[in-house]
Amino acid sequence: MARQLRFLCKLNTTANVTVRVVPSGISEHAGSSGSFTLYDLRQGLIGYLRHHAAGSFIPDHDGDYRSLVNQLDQLALPKQQSSAAISQLAVGLDPNTG
Repeated sequence: MARQLRFLCKLNTTANVTVRVVPSGISEHAGSSGSFTLYDLRQGLIGYLRHHAAGSFIPDHDGDYRSLVNQLDQLALPKQQSSAAISQLAVGLDPNTG
C-alpha cells in the first residue's frame, strides 16, 4: 500500500493529473457515498457510476454531479498539502522507504 501511495504522490507532480485529499474528519458529504467520474463532453456532462460488474452513464442534466464536484473542490486539501498527507501516510506504513 505504501508503494501505491508513493505512486499517487508521483502522479501529483505531473501537469495533467491532480490528486487531492478530502480529510476524513469533516462533516458528512455526498462524495462519501461512493466514487464517480464526471465527463465533460460536447453533448453535456455525463456521470459514470461503477457498480458490481458493470457501470452506468447518467446525464447530468440537473447539474447534481457538477455541484458535487464543486463541493468536493471546496472540502479537499490543496494539491501540495494533499501530497504531503499522502506521503506521511506512506511513511507511516513503510518508514524504511521514506
